[in-house]
Amino acid sequence: FGFYATYSLGKAKSDTDGPETFPANSFDLSGEYGRSAVDVRHRFLFGGSINAPGKITLSPFVVAYAGLPYNITTGVDTNGDQQFTERPSFATDASRPGVVSLAGLLLDPNPAFDQQTIPRNFGNGPAFIIANLRLSKAISFGSKATVGAGTPGARSEKRFNLTFSLQGQNIFNRTNPNTPIGNMRSALFAKSNAAATAYSSGLGLGSTTAGNRRLEARVRFSF
Repeated sequence: FGFYATYSLGKAKSDTDGPETFPANSFDLSGEYGRSAVDVRHRFLFGGSINAPGKITLSPFVVAYAGLPYNITTGVDTNGDQQFTERPSFATDASRPGVVSLAGLLLDPNPAFDQQTIPRNFGNGPAFIIANLRLSKAISFGSKATVGAGTPGARSEKRFNLTFSLQGQNIFNRTNPNTPIGNMRSALFAKSNAAATAYSSGLGLGSTTAGNRRLEARVRFSF
């Protein structure tokens, strides 16, 4: 058997998440520097190959990373910049209208002038974990052919190869929610309404989907 694994610990800060993002206050950018949308603390990748009895090869592949950050907004344009990107403040009075609790903290969507607003990308989404497994078996037949003839490493192999494989994606059928909705005026605030992908925020890990368990059977003929 053989395997490989990588782990990375990261931190990323910025004052914007790209040309399609807007500050909480277009007239004051001083509070925008903070956690980046690609600030993922922990990332883990594991893969390998195991030669099992019966000339069957098992190839596991696991991807896991911590939750992605998301921005929390009030959903109201109070400063007149035509953008609904204002952020709430940390509430000190739970009885104020609209105050909600998130991760043990109180957020006030109607902050007073002197109240401190929450940082950009203050929310933290759920972790992502997906495990894939591929089983394959190759059958060789036909007359022998010399591979690399005339070289020191020349060897004889069967002329034809038939490979049967079964690939399982998300074999434990784990639900991986996408980053939650950050608009406090939404009925789905702090909830996810879609499945995550392994390519979220350009991570480029694993499959493009992370939905229900999926099995694929393949046959390859080589000669």
